[in-house]
Amino acid sequence: MQRPSQVVLKGVNKDGETIDKVIYELSEAQAAIHKSIGRPVGLDMDHCLYLGFRYAPQFRDRVCGYRYIEVDRMKDMFEKTIKKEYITIEFFECKNSSKCPMRSI
Repeated sequence: MQRPSQVVLKGVNKDGETIDKVIYELSEAQAAIHKSIGRPVGLDMDHCLYLGFRYAPQFRDRVCGYRYIEVDRMKDMFEKTIKKEYITIEFFECKNSSKCPMRSI
């Protein structure tokens, strides 16, 4: 399974115009200066994004990056029980949105 280094979130504003937002895979150092929004376990990136949109209030406005979590007990439990491959993604937001380092990328 190929891992993207960035993901484009597509959206539409009130006027019907398409608005794209790009979120990036964060390094360990970058993740340390961000705040975690959540850590969903899903079948793929799209499934994890769905869970973020579904369960994190204002997810699209808040999210700026993500990290793949290699070792996760919940993911291991799903894989053992359901016999499918899962991934764990941790989504992040900026601690201070006006000084977010991801906004300059």
